[in-house]
Amino acid sequence: MPRLILRVTPHNRYSWTPLLASLEARGLLEHWEVILARSVEALLHALKGPPGPLVVAYSFMTFGLSRVEKELKVLIPGLPDHACLVAGGPHPSGAPGSTLRMGFHHVFVGEGEEVFPSFLMGLLEGRDQPSIIRGERVELGGTSLFPRRVAHLSPIELTRGCPYGCRYCQVSYLFGFLPRHRPPREVLDWVRGEGGRSFLRFVTPDASLYLSRGKERNLRALEGFLAGLKETGVEKIYWGTFPSEVRPEGITPAFLELVKKFCDNTSLTIGAQSGSEERLQAIGRGHGVEEIRNAARWAREYGFTPHMDFIFGFPGEGEGERRDTVALMEELISLYGARIHAHYFMPLPGTPYAHTRPQPLSPWLTRKLGDLSRMGLLDGSWQSQAREVGLWD
Repeated sequence: MPRLILRVTPHNRYSWTPLLASLEARGLLEHWEVILARSVEALLHALKGPPGPLVVAYSFMTFGLSRVEKELKVLIPGLPDHACLVAGGPHPSGAPGSTLRMGFHHVFVGEGEEVFPSFLMGLLEGRDQPSIIRGERVELGGTSLFPRRVAHLSPIELTRGCPYGCRYCQVSYLFGFLPRHRPPREVLDWVRGEGGRSFLRFVTPDASLYLSRGKERNLRALEGFLAGLKETGVEKIYWGTFPSEVRPEGITPAFLELVKKFCDNTSLTIGAQSGSEERLQAIGRGHGVEEIRNAARWAREYGFTPHMDFIFGFPGEGEGERRDTVALMEELISLYGARIHAHYFMPLPGTPYAHTRPQPLSPWLTRKLGDLSRMGLLDGSWQSQAREVGLWD
């Protein structure tokens, strides 16, 4: 039987769900043995199987680039001649040429639900395949939420695309500026049909924009969806928390009333990104500092802990901007009990900031972030991200 080995990591495990569901919908999981390799050792062991068609698939973000490069140095020398090494995901989609040069035989750009099954069928039929394969954007309606033949659950993906186009973020540039939403009835039917789960989490760029067209929030439709979820009897609903977030202007009393009424989370993940008005404008956020303050204040008033994302190291970022951002962080902590989630800027391929250079962090700033972390007020992968771009020892 042909074998498909998926390299599964904590950072890409959600990426495989729609792909596996699409393979199952086309009957391919009956003809391919799927192996979920959760470690390099498991991957190398899986290579020792019988001869025959073999595909080894990676999906990764820029944050995981160095890990993949390191793994390939171990993997490629032992790769059987009949094996095909393929890659997809955010980084390969934005930089397909350099991904090929890493040693991959084929790179998938964009969404894979249509092209990856065709690729596997073509492989069995002996058809020539291009080295770079570009996928079409798919409508989420009518597609399966999860595969049945492979035990691989994840948060429910609700939306692809974002209307804001922040210059550092890949979402709008990979998935489009017009959000595509999964119809609520399909989600509700799945929850009822599967007998529900003890808890539900969701993947969407902005939890306040689900079922909205463009930037116009449709809270009435959102209320109907959340009420329907509650009626299914699912024990806990988490809305506006990781792996989703909410933009500051989406945190309004009306939105918070819905989350308070129907959901069970006690925190909200809010994308603040900077405490500098100039920087917010430069990166194309579409909101200012006042919206960030309002979001934290209203979240607290409704009983939620605001978990605020901030990014340091933007290209051209000055010391004044950094001091403004730190001052805002401390204000949000002091007044509203906020927790800070700190990131270091990484230039992501396919974005307007793809070819920019991050700014090294100042010694005083690294000390401040370290102090807040030791006090239990700050978390995040800012140090690992700085290491990834070579600006942290």
